[in-house]
Amino acid sequence: MKKIFLVTFVGLLLNTGCRKEEPDVIYPHQLYYYNNGSVHTIPYGQTGYITNANLSGQGNQTVLHNTSLIINGNVTMDALTITGKVVIAKGANLTVTGTTTVVGGGNFIVLGTIKTNTLTQTGDTYLNNGKITVLGKYTIVGGSTLYIQNSSVHVNELIVTGNIQHPKNNHTQTTYIYSVIESINTKYLFITSGADICGPILFTTNNDQGSSGVALADISTTVITTKPTIYSIYGLNNATNFYDYQSSCSPLTNFPIY
Repeated sequence: MKKIFLVTFVGLLLNTGCRKEEPDVIYPHQLYYYNNGSVHTIPYGQTGYITNANLSGQGNQTVLHNTSLIINGNVTMDALTITGKVVIAKGANLTVTGTTTVVGGGNFIVLGTIKTNTLTQTGDTYLNNGKITVLGKYTIVGGSTLYIQNSSVHVNELIVTGNIQHPKNNHTQTTYIYSVIESINTKYLFITSGADICGPILFTTNNDQGSSGVALADISTTVITTKPTIYSIYGLNNATNFYDYQSSCSPLTNFPIY
């Protein structure tokens, strides 16, 4: 019996007290932070994080297929290419001084704000309680969709050959929920034939240069009467007019899961 106890005790010492320490182990919460950039090195199938970082001068940040990047706080970068998934978290602010590109198959989820010089999407963008400001050209390419809800887009030039979808249901109708696409500076709007724009989406110009053949009706009086706070909600000039794209398409009933 004593012999068995001794052998067991020695085994425990070898497996515990004599175990070699591992001071160089890097745990996931350390490994997947990319405040120094190089987001293309996020491991396949994993999620990286950037929080309160200035990546100016580091060039294009590319989020690869089947990887995700979550942005928190205030982040600045030169350019951003999304072939995987990027999430701007609620309350976060991303500034891209160059071009933001959402590649086909990529997903861009904006729950905070982004300001960029150019935005081109062939993948889908989900704008939910957020804001997109494009100082230059925003192109929604055919086959892609901007899903928008309780949000605003402020854009110099907007070209739509794809789709814009906003949910329309009992809640949005009884509480008069709108999203706004404000034309700024040159106020250029081009909506092509075949583009679907559905739901309670308000434009601030009716000067469509495209071939959609769909009228933009002035519904300013209705909007201001039912939602007098809309100017302050979206930071708009009190003289702003609101136009509804008179499409016959069927809007979503719920915002899609992203």
